[in-house]
Amino acid sequence: FLLYGRYCSQVEAAARRLDQLSTCTDLRMKLQDLAQCVNEVKRDNETLKQLTSIQLCLHNMPQSLAQFGRPKIDGELKVSSTERRSKVDRYGFLLDKALIICKRRGDSYETKDVVDLQSHQLRDGGLGPRDGKKWSHTFVLLDAAGLQDYELFFKTRELKKKWLEQFEMALSNIFPEDALADGHDFQMFSFEETTSCKACQMLL
Repeated sequence: FLLYGRYCSQVEAAARRLDQLSTCTDLRMKLQDLAQCVNEVKRDNETLKQLTSIQLCLHNMPQSLAQFGRPKIDGELKVSSTERRSKVDRYGFLLDKALIICKRRGDSYETKDVVDLQSHQLRDGGLGPRDGKKWSHTFVLLDAAGLQDYELFFKTRELKKKWLEQFEMALSNIFPEDALADGHDFQMFSFEETTSCKACQMLL
């Protein structure tokens, strides 16, 4: 009977220790989650400053750039479209959800087009043969509804590669792999206040 009593007390002590360890693990996970959230908030504040400085240089842009996500890449390019077949000099700002196509005017930019990436597909290569000269490195944004396609021209193969990688990253953020599995419908969204997941309680 004494052995059984000692066994029970050891089991109780072990159970208490396991509870303590699991509480420590939960606490550590919560602290890591909080640290990650703080870093994300700092990064978001830097992003908002960057977007504000871009927004101040843009004319004819009534929408806030913040609604289009984080900046990915910007630079000079040439653009032709279904509407206008001839190449025109433009400056592009690629964000998570949109490509802002502008005409450069000194230190400012006049917004010419806002291309919603959600309604476009990316196709490497141009719409016709190219001669291998400057500005002959292209890829195409195809409108899913067939309304307005854009062909983007880059000065060098390296520039095209950089832009293509950023477009692919932006599109994979909009349409994550297996996003529609299990009936889910993921959408990129910015929360105004700190929010946590209802399922796992982790901060979003």
